[in-house]
Amino acid sequence: MGAFPDGDPTPPGELAGAFSTIIGVAKWIGLGVAVIAMVVLGIMLITSRSGDGQRHVGRLGYILGGVFIVVSAATLLAFLTGY
Repeated sequence: MGAFPDGDPTPPGELAGAFSTIIGVAKWIGLGVAVIAMVVLGIMLITSRSGDGQRHVGRLGYILGGVFIVVSAATLLAFLTGY
């Protein structure tokens, strides 16, 4: 039984630097959006009426989940491609 072919996961030549830059920019944009979302969430918590805070705190899970997806996807892609 033969082994499966395994191609080289690195991008050719000048694409290597551009690929790394795109991954880095995507990660920083995702983290910037997460910071802005947390600031907006904090403002919503401060300005909310009594008892409405629980509804807003539930959104924190969505924000943290989004941060996890963006950072882990960029990191996993960088790992798989060798960058």
